[in-house]
Amino acid sequence: PILPFPLAGGRNASIQCFLCSLAVGIALTASSITAAQADAPVFNGGAKIGISGWVVDDNDGSTRAKGSGSLLNLHLALHWDNAYAGAGLSGGKFDFGNHAPRQPTGTAAPSQSGSLQHGEFDAVFGYYFWERVSLFAALKSTSAKWDDGYTLSTGGLGAGVAAQHSIAPLWSLLWHFGVMSLDAKHDRDKIGTGSATTLEFSGVYHANASTGLNFGLKLQGQKLDFDTGVRQTHNLSTLGFGVNHAF
Repeated sequence: PILPFPLAGGRNASIQCFLCSLAVGIALTASSITAAQADAPVFNGGAKIGISGWVVDDNDGSTRAKGSGSLLNLHLALHWDNAYAGAGLSGGKFDFGNHAPRQPTGTAAPSQSGSLQHGEFDAVFGYYFWERVSLFAALKSTSAKWDDGYTLSTGGLGAGVAAQHSIAPLWSLLWHFGVMSLDAKHDRDKIGTGSATTLEFSGVYHANASTGLNFGLKLQGQKLDFDTGVRQTHNLSTLGFGVNHAF
């Protein structure tokens, strides 16, 4: 699986370099082209591009912002026997038309048009306790950056369940569900707390023994309570297509 969360702001160049190195070093996405149980270590990596919608609601009913965009995801994974570990990075730009989402530490909902940069980083560690079902722990971070440079980042630890099912000789179905608690930050300052959920379904076509084509739907939600009294719900849905390859 790739569960949910990169970070935006002035210090992010060095952070993103570190995350890229981490992604190359440890790597995860659900096992999509090789069996989860491998006698020897198996690396796989891939890329996915998706069409996404992002809806941000202020829970006091003051505003709802709807954006659309695309996300590019890169991921690596290591599978060994019943265990796996991996990491993924994704990012993209969302157009919110004439109404950008509220900045949670601001005094009022913005009325200006605008776009937001969105980023995610995931690190996942799991184990197949059953033949096709695993439990995992996850570390995630997400970021949003407004046109004026304002940044909001969230991150936390979570857990979940993932499974894979063979539905035809060359087809598999993958899914995972995860939950986590979050801290919300603006720059370096903690400004709130919250929770997040992720649900993803993917179909995989095994083109050959080492390469798989996958497509699916990923739903992510965050509920955030800020110290300013603002409460927001973020819902991000992505329909994606990609390729994985085992090394």
